[in-house]
Amino acid sequence: MVVSMTDRGAIAATLDRVGIEIRSLGMTPGVPDPRGLFRLVRILREIRPDILQTWLYHADFMGLMAYRLGCAPHLLWNIRCSDMSGIALGGISSVLRWMLSRQSTWPDAIVVNSRTGQQFHESIGYRPRRWELLPNGFDMCELRPDLDTRHRFRNGLALSDDIILIGLPARYHPMKDHATFLAAAARLAATRTQVRFLLAGSGVDADNRRARTLYHQPRKLGPHLVTRRA
Repeated sequence: MVVSMTDRGAIAATLDRVGIEIRSLGMTPGVPDPRGLFRLVRILREIRPDILQTWLYHADFMGLMAYRLGCAPHLLWNIRCSDMSGIALGGISSVLRWMLSRQSTWPDAIVVNSRTGQQFHESIGYRPRRWELLPNGFDMCELRPDLDTRHRFRNGLALSDDIILIGLPARYHPMKDHATFLAAAARLAATRTQVRFLLAGSGVDADNRRARTLYHQPRKLGPHLVTRRA
């Protein structure tokens, strides 16, 4: 079973198709709501799972509370990031991460997708009983070259076959480091005319004022840059 802290989310239909039940706690993103914890406890007491595996800081915190209330015999936390020390997380997230580091001996293990992420969290005080590395995996039957899709996509962008397209699929956020991508793109565009750059994700369009300042650097990308909202 998958329990979403907010709504059913973008992958709910995929989970439904393969027979995985998904439930929602109905919480508003960024708004602490104790009712979400009560709903989670009720669900866990109903299904009585062998393992509760949580995903990212806020879920790790809620899962810890439910675990200490006796709602699951085993708890795994999940960390999916590395060094975020120079990124503004917001007051609640920063405090939450500090709290989790002090409680990190409670889970049976903490799952990471990189050794870099493990080392960073060790440096800020995480001391779990066990680390487990599970690198990101990709289904190569789904993510494979598809010439028809390629042609449709490039035609939609009005790109000829001699144009090299380089993309960054990511929402606009400091941890995604659009600034470095755009700086490198500007240097390449200054010497290569047959190259275009594509940003795909929420917040990368013209409505984002901060992003616009990156697009119009001293070495302008001009017509080399294409943005697409996810």
